[in-house]
Amino acid sequence: MDTEARKPIPGDPDYPLHSELTIGDYFKEQVAIEPDHEFVVYPDRDLRWSYKDFDERTDQLAKGLIAIGMKLGDHLGVWARNIPDWLTFMYACVYSHVSGVRGSNRG
Repeated sequence: MDTEARKPIPGDPDYPLHSELTIGDYFKEQVAIEPDHEFVVYPDRDLRWSYKDFDERTDQLAKGLIAIGMKLGDHLGVWARNIPDWLTFMYACVYSHVSGVRGSNRG
């Protein structure tokens, strides 16, 4: 029997609901814990991304934002419907330290 205490993971009753981690750090921790667990599911598009898949996607987009000159303090407006790319842009903004600004056509 393994007597070594394991760190609680999300879903465990002992997992803290509040954390001092940033959303980016929290997400990276989840990638390390369960890289193959589904994170994004869009059934109407038959799309499923694991934590690892989404992490790689957002890393690439964040590198692209930096490559075109986006930097800390810049704002990136994203006007999109509820599609996978919107979520990808928001996380890429977190990774590249750019402020993501959500656009909406609703009053």
